[in-house]
Amino acid sequence: MIRVRGLYLQKKIRRYKLNILITGGAGFIGKSLSNYLLKNDFEVSILDNLSPQVHGNNASFNNSDVNFIKGDICDFELIKNLI
Repeated sequence: MIRVRGLYLQKKIRRYKLNILITGGAGFIGKSLSNYLLKNDFEVSILDNLSPQVHGNNASFNNSDVNFIKGDICDFELIKNLI
């Protein structure tokens, strides 16, 4: 049984992969969460702007199992298209 934000999901009951969007997912917590979700058979997308203030000047994201979108959470059109 998996607990995600107060929800309990049983892997045996699911017949399809759940898609999860993590905003700010290129940081430490986002990477840890995405690894956990991938191990539990979720599809993961990460939205992050790779801000130099947070990630430094050589910011990058390298995980081929995750759909990475470089963008800002304040971009309404981008968020509307992702959801």
